[in-house]
Amino acid sequence: MHINIRHSLRELLVGLPRWRGADARRALFADLIWDLTPADPARVPPTAEAAADLLIDLILAAGGGVGAGALVENLRELGAGGAGGSRLLSEIAAALAAERAAPGGGAHRSRWEQEPYPGLVPLEAWQAPIFFGRRAETRDLLRRLTAPAGPRLTLVSGVLGCGKSSLVRAGVRARLAAGDLPRVPQAGAWQVSMMFPAGKGGDPFLALTHGLARESGAPAFDAPTEAAALKGYGAEALSDLLERCLAERPAAACWLLIIDQFEEFFTTVHPELAEEFLEMLVDALELPRLRVLGTLRADLMHRCCALPDLTRILNGGGLYCLAPPTRPALERMILGPLTEVELGAPMQIEPALVTRLLHDVTTQSGGLALMADTLKELYDQSRSVGRMALDVYEEQRLDGLKSVIARRAERALERAGAAAQRALPGLFARLLTVTEDGTVARRRGEWRQLAENPQLAALVRALAAQDTRLVRIGEGEHGTVEFVHESLLQEWPALRHWIERRREALTTQALIDVEARTWAAIGYPPELRWRHEILESSRVLLAEAGLLDDLERNLDIAAFLTPEAEWLLSELLCSRVEPVQREEIGLRLAQIGDPRPGVGVAAGLPSIRWCRIPAGEVRIEGHGLFPVAPFRIAAYPVTQCQFQTFLNAEDGFDSPRWWENLRQSPPVSGAMRRHGNYPATYVCWFEATAFCRWLSARMGYEIRLPDEWEWQWAAQGARPGFIYPWGRDWREDHANTDEGGVGRATAVGMYPAGRSTHGVYDLAGNTWEWCRNRYDKPSIVTADPNKSRVLRGGSWRVNMGFSRADFRLDGLPEDRMGGSSFRLVTDARDLE
Repeated sequence: MHINIRHSLRELLVGLPRWRGADARRALFADLIWDLTPADPARVPPTAEAAADLLIDLILAAGGGVGAGALVENLRELGAGGAGGSRLLSEIAAALAAERAAPGGGAHRSRWEQEPYPGLVPLEAWQAPIFFGRRAETRDLLRRLTAPAGPRLTLVSGVLGCGKSSLVRAGVRARLAAGDLPRVPQAGAWQVSMMFPAGKGGDPFLALTHGLARESGAPAFDAPTEAAALKGYGAEALSDLLERCLAERPAAACWLLIIDQFEEFFTTVHPELAEEFLEMLVDALELPRLRVLGTLRADLMHRCCALPDLTRILNGGGLYCLAPPTRPALERMILGPLTEVELGAPMQIEPALVTRLLHDVTTQSGGLALMADTLKELYDQSRSVGRMALDVYEEQRLDGLKSVIARRAERALERAGAAAQRALPGLFARLLTVTEDGTVARRRGEWRQLAENPQLAALVRALAAQDTRLVRIGEGEHGTVEFVHESLLQEWPALRHWIERRREALTTQALIDVEARTWAAIGYPPELRWRHEILESSRVLLAEAGLLDDLERNLDIAAFLTPEAEWLLSELLCSRVEPVQREEIGLRLAQIGDPRPGVGVAAGLPSIRWCRIPAGEVRIEGHGLFPVAPFRIAAYPVTQCQFQTFLNAEDGFDSPRWWENLRQSPPVSGAMRRHGNYPATYVCWFEATAFCRWLSARMGYEIRLPDEWEWQWAAQGARPGFIYPWGRDWREDHANTDEGGVGRATAVGMYPAGRSTHGVYDLAGNTWEWCRNRYDKPSIVTADPNKSRVLRGGSWRVNMGFSRADFRLDGLPEDRMGGSSFRLVTDARDLE
């Protein structure tokens, strides 16, 4: 090593804050040489300069230029010398690299043909050459794992997106596999395997055995059989498996089991299965040749603390807190993949871009993951020019690093199409879990199952595309689909909204469970039911979250969750309901929306529920017998909201097309028609006829007012001996007449017991109904503005005698009355 390089390294070491105090210096000294020298020196000199000289001597003696390069990397991550030190270390690294590359230097830079920035996906062990910025953390974990008296289980815990998975895979695992640890002579002989607790259908036992079976050098075994043995015999079976794994390896070799996403034990795996596995794992930690390394989200640490055995292990040194990388470490992560390996396609990066990225990353949460994703985006866009430039970043950045993910998601959704976009909540539900305490975690979906749904398949492919990279599709017959990184939980607006709604749904679920059980325990009082304004939004929320069906399996909860309109309508079937209560139910249905077919409007037109009436004949007093051909009649009188469509339509009330031989005058509107499910009162015969003409044109078949013999035959239930729709005898709770004391019209159909045998409502009471024919000469049905027309059915104003099926009343065609309305009939046959 050139004397100037040595001098510079010493000055940088001496300038480190941790090198100033004697105790801190000894600790840092031991850290820096642990993975570079076979042993610690017997004594560290008391002065800073002498200690620095000794450290450099030891490293050079053990590893020459390679060791010196490792020391430079350590100093870079420590931020030695600030900005000036960073430049100086870059120059030293270049000089050392030149020495090693020279003839006889013994080393060359690793050649890297892949992309230098993988994006949001964690780096794997094979990507160790481009893994930078975590050398100290990698060394710390290796010291713990390989120390004879160290913890058998270590959990690496940190915030979302701090690089836990990359650290254990591309850092710890790769260094073990490389075997270049002077103090761990058999490091390369260790058996390493990796698992996700929920990686095999939510079965951690199967995930463990499948993970081990995939590793090179592992003994041949049947993974499901071994998993069954682990379930049955616990730590004893795991000990047997360990012995077989290490049988052909050196005595010092151990089995390192990496459990990535340890939080899945608490978020995805069934609680009983998780408890069984963790019990086996804790017991197996007594095995001297087993080491367990896990990654755990910091926001789920409290779930570990709820388990006494796990808490004991973590308190005994099994917890490693991973902080977000420092600014110098972030700089290494940006520059290292471009400058420390020989890229197949060389790439440069503008210093101004590095400075800007470092500023943006360190000023927002989840910055490391966002930086990794942005670097890949910039690299992909800059391949053709071989230079990553600040102006390209500025053009794309818009609202900071976070906007990159949002734009990419929007691009994928646009590509997938509208139908696939509607499947997005369903995909979220399959790839995420939200626990009862509001914790959110990723989970894996089976690609084969998702691919069976064309919309979900299109959505997944769009999100997994090369220019999107938000989900990852595993290879093989049993490949899984998962979100590439936890940072998406915070940075994708649509996903964040879904999570918030899901959390709200879980809170609502818990509240409903308590309210419903209390309601049932005290006798199902109707006043404690939730009203529509709260209940409907809660039902929608629960349905979106996929929780409604499970809740409704409990009969009491299902009854509590019955939509208000539904249980109000069911109350009408009870004979004990007073007439005034029926009026209140109708008003409430008008307020919250009346769901009954035939009462409202669909696609801008009245929704008519037709009832078949068979042929027959009736006697009209003073006019003889009238034959009745088969016809269809509306189940309800035309309602206010249905008539309003005629008033509002451009081709409706104001069009002269419908008024031939009729008299037109300004219609009654406003407050008179505010209750949409009430019969359309204050409508004269002329207006009712014009409405029929308009609706006929819109529907494509003739619709008209009933002839009075048709009306009477329907009101008799098509039975010769009937006087009322339900039979021969009057029943007070079957119709809204003067006897009930309501004193006004009610919504249509409020007396379901009074409907006819063919399902026609309100043929007795509530409102008089216009018929098509003349009163004096019933056989004449043509329009004549000067002749009275027939009204049938009685109303709320009169007593039961006027509600007989055969009672006739006359009215002038221009009469508008609060006690009269109209009903529709048609001769059309093919309406289904």
